[in-house]
Amino acid sequence: MAHPDFPFESRFLRVDGQRMHYVDEGKGEPILMLHGNPTWSYLYRHFISDLSRDHRCLALDHLGFGYSDKPPRADYGMRAHTQRLGSVVSKLGLSGITLVVQDWGGVIGLGWAVRNKPLVK
Repeated sequence: MAHPDFPFESRFLRVDGQRMHYVDEGKGEPILMLHGNPTWSYLYRHFISDLSRDHRCLALDHLGFGYSDKPPRADYGMRAHTQRLGSVVSKLGLSGITLVVQDWGGVIGLGWAVRNKPLVK
C-alpha cells in the first residue's frame, strides 16, 4: 500500500468484522485526526510528518474510505461511524486525545467526544 506522498506504516483494526485502516506515528500525547467526505487519512500527511516529532499522531480511515474495507451493505450513517470510532479509541486505549476534524469527520469526532469527555483533552 505504498503511496509516494504517504510514507507511513499502515495499521489495521477489526471493528464489527471489518478492517479499519489507521496511521499511528510518533510518541507523546495523542492527536486523533478524522477526515471528511470524500477524503481519507492522506489529507493529514503533512500534519503527521510535522506533529509526530512531539506527539502521537493517529489518522483513521473511516469505513468505506482510504485503505479501510468498503463493504457494499455496511451502515455508513453518522451514528455507525461514531460507534466505530468509539471502538477504535477503546481498542487503542487512547485518552487525553486532541481531536483534529474536517467536514463530517467533525460530526463523527465531536459526536463521539461529547459522550466521552473524560477521554478528550
